[in-house]
Amino acid sequence: MALVSAENRDKGTFAEQALMQWLDVSNMPYVYTDQKYDTYPRKLVAHLKRPDFLVGVTGLGSLAVEVKGYTRYENTFAVELQEVQRLASFQKYFNMTVFYAFIPPEHRFELCWLISNDEFERFGKTTRLKGKSMLRLPSRAEDCYDMTKETFMAALGKQIQHEPDDL
Repeated sequence: MALVSAENRDKGTFAEQALMQWLDVSNMPYVYTDQKYDTYPRKLVAHLKRPDFLVGVTGLGSLAVEVKGYTRYENTFAVELQEVQRLASFQKYFNMTVFYAFIPPEHRFELCWLISNDEFERFGKTTRLKGKSMLRLPSRAEDCYDMTKETFMAALGKQIQHEPDDL
């Protein structure tokens, strides 16, 4: 298990709380998942990442959301390659689409970029940051939603409509 600095943990907690508030205001049913490693099947811990939220979407089923309180870096978001692969395993095992919700602290946790894990897998550029293999993806304006003005469902609908075929 990777050690996370207190500052990064706080940013992540604030981002998760911001998403929770957005889901509440949007009247979306959700489950905030327990991330403890002892709640995973032991054989899958290294191969599976459980997302932060499961969100119910009437008429469609459920989707999973992994929340990040990350600051954009050169107009991109970067995620560890291993995490993207582990979320892809979750998606495969549970037949559930996974989205990242990037909620950067520099925007007072009011803006959210929704990006699917599939988009990271298909279009992310591999790079090394701080000694780790990362996937970087541009933070496009059309992926950004104002959580104070739009509902989660409206943002999700727009996101699904303009999922790119190539970047």
